[in-house]
Amino acid sequence: MATGIEIAGILLASAGAVQQLFDCGRMIYRRIKDEKRLNLLLSELKMFEVDDQRQMLNNYVESVQPVLRTQLTKKEDKDRLLRRWERIKQHLIRIDELIDIMIMNSSLLDTITRRQAKNELRELGNTGVLTVLLAQFRDDASLLEKLASKDQSTFLSGRDFIYIDDTPKKALGKDTMLRKGRWVAAGSNNSNRTGWFLVESKLLKSDYEKQIVKEDVATLANRLERAQKNRGIFKLVGFREEKNPQMAGFELIFDGEFDGKVPVSLSAYMQTHSTKPSLNFRIDLCCQLATAVLETQSLRLVHKNIRPDNILVMENISSPLAKLEESIPMINLSGWQYARHVDEGYITTLGNAMDLERKIYQHPERQIRTSERDYSMAHDIYSLGVCMIEILCWKSLLQTKGGDAQTVAVSDDFVNAFKALGFSPHANDVQDDWTKFPRQNKAVLQELNATCVPVESGTKMAQIIHGFLTCLDRKVQEDEENDSEEEQEEEEEENSIGVYALNGEEERRTQAIEFMDTSLKDLQSFLQVV
Repeated sequence: MATGIEIAGILLASAGAVQQLFDCGRMIYRRIKDEKRLNLLLSELKMFEVDDQRQMLNNYVESVQPVLRTQLTKKEDKDRLLRRWERIKQHLIRIDELIDIMIMNSSLLDTITRRQAKNELRELGNTGVLTVLLAQFRDDASLLEKLASKDQSTFLSGRDFIYIDDTPKKALGKDTMLRKGRWVAAGSNNSNRTGWFLVESKLLKSDYEKQIVKEDVATLANRLERAQKNRGIFKLVGFREEKNPQMAGFELIFDGEFDGKVPVSLSAYMQTHSTKPSLNFRIDLCCQLATAVLETQSLRLVHKNIRPDNILVMENISSPLAKLEESIPMINLSGWQYARHVDEGYITTLGNAMDLERKIYQHPERQIRTSERDYSMAHDIYSLGVCMIEILCWKSLLQTKGGDAQTVAVSDDFVNAFKALGFSPHANDVQDDWTKFPRQNKAVLQELNATCVPVESGTKMAQIIHGFLTCLDRKVQEDEENDSEEEQEEEEEENSIGVYALNGEEERRTQAIEFMDTSLKDLQSFLQVV
């Protein structure tokens, strides 16, 4: 005899789930198969005696196993399918309970209780609930399977995209380049386009499983594909597997107007255009970059590496915000190979790159080798603020020294602000003497924003950037007279003014977009009056 505990323990993701369900259903059917007045319910339960019915349901269950395991499937879709399965089980459990009531109340004195149970069983048969529940489960399983298949639409096979290997590569960064290729666009009646494409490589690490990385890249590609035009993100063609056996990994392929002038990084552009452009020009770039960050958030992504080297300047294309008479280039974010989605179920290593070129643009939480929390949208907002300081002052925070060695160091402005705050260089680490302590780095950037940005662009811009730099600060509402000396020192060290605060993990996800949207509107309003 099947029991409610046995039925409740049948998990959709477990091996043999359908066989267990059918075994229980068959036992329930055989318990009441002689009850003629329950003929409608019996006709439903009889399916558990039919092998073809079992095999059909088993096929659906097996088809959704990969869908339930992959991160490509939305959590709400998985939950809906699991709820369907639970309702089927609960329905069988209720039928089994009613049968028990009928059997245990078979005496003449208990005819009312028995009749009530039998009437409920008859009603369950009349409504055909089991048939409806099974049909709903099959429909949802079929839909999820189709969605999973559609999610792979961004994967590029050899029939979709090929490189023209006799053309040289044009390196734009360590893992970013332009390559000439031929793309057959989906739904284009086999018409193809030959030209230059932006390629970003994501190489596999030895301890990474290839299938897991492929799913992560597929999720990233599916979201990037939905990016709106003129919002700071290149049009994604798709992703492909690296064909070179010595370079295992995947490539993100982006389309753009690369057949004209080759794009350059913002850092390189500022070096070759040393004369400070107009305030309108600089604020336009800030607005474009803020738009790209907001679009990234709207796609439920974190970029993780927003810095001038990953901001590409398209000199042959005008800014979508510029007026006809203005000559302001378009900028787009690159460096997506290390971005990730922010939905539940994603596991990250929490490790951070410690090279100066990256960490100076990172929030203090990300300037240590291993962070305590995942990278959040607010961390990208902080990086945006740092980049805006550079754009508005038209000076890089970094400089190269040492002749041929080209050692990277912080700028003279950074050093001067560092000293102005009374900080001392770290004597025991000459390689990292000015940027050893993350909180000091943030304080220096806030000092640069407070002293340099108002001179270059006014106090309003400085206030906006201050909000970006402090968006993760906790608002402190304390009575200074009651603070201990240690608490006051810690507050002074963190310099937590906290105009805005996104403290909890849920707040970081739900409020970051609204925060960024409001800030972008402030920037655009400022641009209109310049």
